[in-house]
Amino acid sequence: PPPSPPPPSPPLDCPCLAAYPAGVSLVSGEVQVVTADGVSLAYPGTYGLHGCDPHDSGLEPTCNSTGYAGWCEHEWCYVDPAACSTEYSTAAYVVGATLHYSYRACGFRNELKSWFYQPPSPSPPPSPPPPSRRRAAVAAAALAAARLPVPRRLPGRRQPRERRGAGRHGGRREPRVP
Repeated sequence: PPPSPPPPSPPLDCPCLAAYPAGVSLVSGEVQVVTADGVSLAYPGTYGLHGCDPHDSGLEPTCNSTGYAGWCEHEWCYVDPAACSTEYSTAAYVVGATLHYSYRACGFRNELKSWFYQPPSPSPPPSPPPPSRRRAAVAAAALAAARLPVPRRLPGRRQPRERRGAGRHGGRREPRVP
């Protein structure tokens, strides 16, 4: 006989909120949010409510332009942490309340947090300073002391132009006529 399929995993017990808690008021049917950099925006009055949806899709400031983050299309919802048995996070950007949201309750990983809270990338090592004239002079003195030929061009130092040949005047200059 064929092997029996594994038992289904238990459903996550983390229902989505159907309404905002007391303290959150809608203005013209929209909820007021404040972004991490202090910009105030108006989102739809159902933002994060009534089930798993990609609630951020198409919204400012991150999910309304080309090249937006992948999590913009991930489903999530606001949840009651007392009734949630899966991973959730705290959101403090809805004006009037501290809410809790869960991507995991909707079958997604929370990539929002890692996207916003990325550790700063290490800065590249500093470039060496450009050679100074003093260092070039010290190098030339060291070469002279060692009785080695001094190079014609010292690093970091501008050299005068050499005259090669007679040039356009055939080696003689015409007198200037006033």
